[in-house]
Amino acid sequence: MPGVHSLKEKRRVLARLVTSVRSIADVVTAEVGHQDTWQRTELAVALVSSSLLVVDSMVMNVVECTENQLEIELVSSSISYLEPPEA
Repeated sequence: MPGVHSLKEKRRVLARLVTSVRSIADVVTAEVGHQDTWQRTELAVALVSSSLLVVDSMVMNVVECTENQLEIELVSSSISYLEPPEA
């Protein structure tokens, strides 16, 4: 968030991002890193589905939505999958 100059402004930008992401995908979000840094954040996004194809599609939509935010520069992203326990 190179143009952000206060924590208050950062929270405003994050709130707008979370609203945008949640409008395209039913996900849960949480800021998990850099909470006290003005121009940087680490955001976790979680979702559950019985279909890996649906998960991949939703993740790509979330990444694309983030990249399209003018006030945000996406530096990196990663994906982790949890497998269901075997019966």
